[in-house]
Amino acid sequence: MNALCRSFLALAVVSCLWPSVAFAQGATKTVVGTVVDSDGRPIRGAIVFMDEGPSSVTTGAVGAFGLEGITPGEHTLNVRMAGFTPRSFRLMFAADDPERRDVGGIMLEAGPDPRATLLGQVTGGLGGGPIANAVVELNGTRVALTDEDGIFLLPDIAIAWGPNQLEVHHLQFNDVVDEFWIANPDQTLEFYVGLDVEPIELSGIVVETPATLNEIRMRPFYERREKGIGHFITHDDIVERDARNFTNALRGIPGVRVEFGGRYGVQVFMTRSPGTRNQCPSPVIYLDGMLIVDNGEEIDLNALVDPEAVEGVELYSGVSMPIEFNRSGSTCGIIAIWTR
Repeated sequence: MNALCRSFLALAVVSCLWPSVAFAQGATKTVVGTVVDSDGRPIRGAIVFMDEGPSSVTTGAVGAFGLEGITPGEHTLNVRMAGFTPRSFRLMFAADDPERRDVGGIMLEAGPDPRATLLGQVTGGLGGGPIANAVVELNGTRVALTDEDGIFLLPDIAIAWGPNQLEVHHLQFNDVVDEFWIANPDQTLEFYVGLDVEPIELSGIVVETPATLNEIRMRPFYERREKGIGHFITHDDIVERDARNFTNALRGIPGVRVEFGGRYGVQVFMTRSPGTRNQCPSPVIYLDGMLIVDNGEEIDLNALVDPEAVEGVELYSGVSMPIEFNRSGSTCGIIAIWTR
């Protein structure tokens, strides 16, 4: 499934459009194997699927699985289990290959449970006005209420591998359920939920034009800017600077020095922070909330992002920094880039 799943819901229980899987009639193949942990013990209940799912099987008591109906061609075999790092393998099947392929034991190492970001808007029917105070449930647990714009945002929330269920309730409307599939870690999914039945008219209610989903996503950026910690660059600032590349947009920023040289032709230095011996090159870099470069690594920032695609940039060169970006080694500075 794509990292972004758009769900259009109305009137009844509706499911996300699943990506097609390469299971069909004809000269198909079968893949068998077992899933074990790092100590060689079988893992029961692991989800095994080809490509993006959602057709899948789960391992039994001895960790065994069998996937049938695989067409010739190149496919990706995926193994997912809560508490373990996900694994994927590219497999090629020729038409004249044996019907059954044994991939042997697949070892999973302990790792964090999957997390995702869920962002959505609830309206009174598709294209209707926003609905505030709608209850949002994830897999049977209440996780959010929509705001005055009908928006809900669930950043970095724990989620299950494979099938999940999002349900929206409101007293004045019918419930809507959306089923979606999680195949990869750190996915971001957007939902547009239309609830059925005409709402009860209430006097004195003013419905304003809802904010865009990008504006909702960027709210934490502007909230951190209001606190006055670090330095912030907006898209308008970049346009005003007429920056030809991303590093040009950083020139003149307090605590930042851009110099020609290094592995990629230009290098960013942050002002030395308390507790460090020398000036720190190669700060920690985040892109849309995900860690891209850890401390001490170099990256071609100009190849990473085009200045026209940047919505905002946060720069922290001291010891004071938001907890969401604070990690070991970040005393050498942080650059958080948000795209449009």
